[in-house]
Amino acid sequence: MTSTDDSSTCDGLEGRGSDQLMISRRLALLGGAGLLAAALTPIAAKGAAAAPRVQTKNALDSGWEQVPGSLKHVSVARNGSVWGVNADDAVYRRAGDQWIEETGASLKQVSVAGGSLIWGVAADDSIYRRANNKWVLVSGHLKHVSVAPDGSVWGVNAEDEIWRRVNGGWVLVSGHLKQISVRSADEVWGVNANDEIWRRRL
Repeated sequence: MTSTDDSSTCDGLEGRGSDQLMISRRLALLGGAGLLAAALTPIAAKGAAAAPRVQTKNALDSGWEQVPGSLKHVSVARNGSVWGVNADDAVYRRAGDQWIEETGASLKQVSVAGGSLIWGVAADDSIYRRANNKWVLVSGHLKHVSVAPDGSVWGVNAEDEIWRRVNGGWVLVSGHLKQISVRSADEVWGVNANDEIWRRRL
């Protein structure tokens, strides 16, 4: 069942072999005292910063356990609550070893911070929050939303504008991000259209 919230509106892994080959070629060219200097000189990363190193399959296998089910997006809270959405935008929550479907809204993305702190956005960017075990429609449109354990809610819309929930309404925040994650009212992280990483500490 869905009701409406009366709020204001906002509308890789590169193998070491290639590195070693480059160093070997430099060693062969320099010779003499230059050998040590060449061996110790790091090879400059391509681009502005080195890309995160992709873990090998063996590293990924260590400590990972596959959970039955199929979801395209999942979110876990500090208290262990787990919610997710599948390819059909159906919403599920984890109860023991089972997935329980939560009807009343179809969501493409969900964010959970525990208890009733559960927010999500639908395919048309409409916004929902969980209250009294039902989905409540919230005014505005966001393509991605994030909620923190202290109740802070931030989101970004189709134009990558950043919005913050304040006193039941939405306040526009300077900057542009395509995805956002909020830890608390004092710390927010996000990435922009260029995949640059930004952090905001209040």
